[in-house]
Amino acid sequence: MTRAETLAWVKRGYTDGTRKLAARWIGGLARTRVTPNALTAAGITLCAASAVIVWYAYHRPWLLYWLAAIVFVVGSVLDILDGASPATAARRRPSARSSTRSPTASARASC
Repeated sequence: MTRAETLAWVKRGYTDGTRKLAARWIGGLARTRVTPNALTAAGITLCAASAVIVWYAYHRPWLLYWLAAIVFVVGSVLDILDGASPATAARRRPSARSSTRSPTASARASC
């Protein structure tokens, strides 16, 4: 297996695994009051925190590098969830267009 094939295999495994995890979690998130913006903020904060962890990794390099990697992956998953949550929420709620119409507008539209 060449290096390019190995990297493609790792990328495919990460992407597929993350999508399966996101699909499982998004159902639970759709029932909560967590907004996509909150998920984005948490994801960005965790990714920035992982950069800070790497910056201070000279004390215990391997332990902190692994910790930074885990924090970064969690932040990335939150970023994936924030993209999937509006799509799931839109499928579960009635159309915004029909819920914002006044009864008069609905009566006129049916004529």
